[in-house]
Amino acid sequence: MNPRQVSCKKSHFKAVIPSLLSQLLPLPILLNKQTVIGHDSLFGNPSSKIYAVQTSQTLPVEDIQKLTWLFGNEPLIEAETLTDPFVGPRAAMVTPWSTNAVEITQNMAIQGIVRMEEFFRLNEGGTYDPMLSQKFAELNQDIFTIHHEPDPILEIDDIAAFNEQEGLALSAEEVEYLNGVSKKLADR
Repeated sequence: MNPRQVSCKKSHFKAVIPSLLSQLLPLPILLNKQTVIGHDSLFGNPSSKIYAVQTSQTLPVEDIQKLTWLFGNEPLIEAETLTDPFVGPRAAMVTPWSTNAVEITQNMAIQGIVRMEEFFRLNEGGTYDPMLSQKFAELNQDIFTIHHEPDPILEIDDIAAFNEQEGLALSAEEVEYLNGVSKKLADR
């Protein structure tokens, strides 16, 4: 059987998957520090697009070989940091693309991948949507780490006023319901 084909015995169906994978996961990959195989690793050519991978465990060599195949046999590049500017999703925003990519790796029996994201090299004068993406001066082993302390708990005495002040667009029924829940909690 061609290694680029998947065989499903129950349906006797063979599907060639490289075209699907090239659309979903086409080139290099940056491994998060949690995922190293003895050292931090990159796959492919970082001149245009990088795929960052966050895992919950160290990946065995056979899984690295699977990822190499998945990314079109792109070579392993030894680097902890890419110093060119890139644009990609914010650390706190897991994209639908990531969810699909992680599911593909699970179907390949690669365990422990938590998140995969695309990062595009930003050329001088290049633009991006700051509502969806973030500019990274460099890609490193810390790109999925959120550097923000939670805001302190805010005590709200007047839910209707807070709704107006913060533009929450709660209906009168919702404000009434929340006032009732607040009263019940205060009575405890």
